[in-house]
Amino acid sequence: YYRVGFTAMASADSGTEDNPYVVTDYEELRNLMITAPIDGSTRYIKLGADVVYGANSGENDNNSYIGLKADTQNVVLDLNGHTITNKANATYSAVIYMTTGSLTIKDSSPGGTGGVYCEMTGNDKSAVHVSGSITKLTIDGGTYKSNVGSAIRVDGGAETVINGGTFRTTGEQHYCALFYRGPVT
Repeated sequence: YYRVGFTAMASADSGTEDNPYVVTDYEELRNLMITAPIDGSTRYIKLGADVVYGANSGENDNNSYIGLKADTQNVVLDLNGHTITNKANATYSAVIYMTTGSLTIKDSSPGGTGGVYCEMTGNDKSAVHVSGSITKLTIDGGTYKSNVGSAIRVDGGAETVINGGTFRTTGEQHYCALFYRGPVT
């Protein structure tokens, strides 16, 4: 499910809270997420620009999502006023799809202008989709939109904490902006 051939990372960044990885490319963001340490420590990532997948070539990629691979991975993703957009032509996917691990998404920018946007084709695709009971999702701001599914979809009993944010679906198939099966605080 994951592409692991891409290994470029910003060498001046260490991935710590004080010196997060600054990302300006979708593939780099995906790689930093799946290669987060599995020792229980936390990797910090900050967007340095808007990142888009599928914008120019109409990629048809069912594995275009960003995710974690182990339940001991912890990532804090700061949107920093930027957006993550997936426009892939995919049968089943999301912008961020997690079955394991812990992810906190925040937006440190003034006015909270960052977001996660699903602009895929088809139906039932989310900005963030969590499927798995050993997963924790924390939303600390940002805008989450899907044109063909729920903005945030949580299945499988994952723990979800929402401290703020804006959630919107524009899908015509009666999707909810927030869809949960599990505890929400």
